[in-house]
Amino acid sequence: MYSFLHQLHSRSQLETSEESVKFLLNRWDALPEFVNILSAFTMEDGPSNLDRSGFYAHTKTSVNEEPVVEICCLLKYVELNCRNGAIPWSVRQMGVYQQFNITSRQGRCILIQPSLDLQRRMREEFDENENYTDYISYWFSFQLLSVSTLTGNWLSYIKFLEKKIADIQNSLRFTKLQVEQFGNVTFQDLQSLHHFSDLLHRAAHALKSNIKVLNSLLEESRDIRLQDSPDLAKKYESFHKILKSSAREQTFLQNYAELVCGRAERISLMLRDAMALRDSDIMKRLSRLTLSEGNAMHKLTEKTIREARTVKTITLVTLIYLPASFTSVGLSISFCLHAFVSTPVS
Repeated sequence: MYSFLHQLHSRSQLETSEESVKFLLNRWDALPEFVNILSAFTMEDGPSNLDRSGFYAHTKTSVNEEPVVEICCLLKYVELNCRNGAIPWSVRQMGVYQQFNITSRQGRCILIQPSLDLQRRMREEFDENENYTDYISYWFSFQLLSVSTLTGNWLSYIKFLEKKIADIQNSLRFTKLQVEQFGNVTFQDLQSLHHFSDLLHRAAHALKSNIKVLNSLLEESRDIRLQDSPDLAKKYESFHKILKSSAREQTFLQNYAELVCGRAERISLMLRDAMALRDSDIMKRLSRLTLSEGNAMHKLTEKTIREARTVKTITLVTLIYLPASFTSVGLSISFCLHAFVSTPVS
């Protein structure tokens, strides 16, 4: 029996009522730690729950004294987000709860926000296996499906971020400090680098979480094998090889993400240095321009001072000669008047 619970998006709540979930958990007598998995899919206004991880396993006894295995975990995967943003990929998480009776070979499973790839693979398996009861009679059949769909799109996602970082690096390589031209790096490029670096850090963390879950599942499978039929030894060995292979591939992807993240951080440091050097060059040019303007103002001041001295000299000369000029003009006028008056009329 499979039950699917979905979210509208990673920050929304599950598309089912709280009462329905409680009823299902009580009816199945589910593992109490499964609540920790469910809490990773609650509605959040702050930071996303995508950075959380968890794996819980327990073996209990049923009413008929039969061993029942319970496993719940969080797995991270990458899918297209169908948004018109700069980054078409998103890291998402899937919650899994499985309850399986080893004796009766019957189980139940709850899938929270399963990937599209996993849903497609499940439909294909059930279509290909008409008598799918034989398929689900092994608890690890579903685990094989979920594990096999983990790696898809991770490589494309990391390569996409690496391409974005390489574009900024190329722009930085052709940047000239003295000339403002196309290709010069900007503060927006620095912000983009920090964003890409954060996404790569989170990707590496998600891959590391998957690796821990796979290793925990491997250890739990070895314990369950001791309680299961010896006839399934080869199937268990095959399952364990797939788990190891998937964990190894996730490790390679984690190393790749960390490598690209380190490259982004180094480019970010180089970008900050280039921006600082360019700002320093601009300040030097402004300083030279200010100094040139200062020299021009100094010359203008000296010219003004010289003109002021000339005006002062002219003023002094005027003060000396102006009274004498007035006196001579006055005497000349008086003499002319006296001569005119004293001259007899014939």
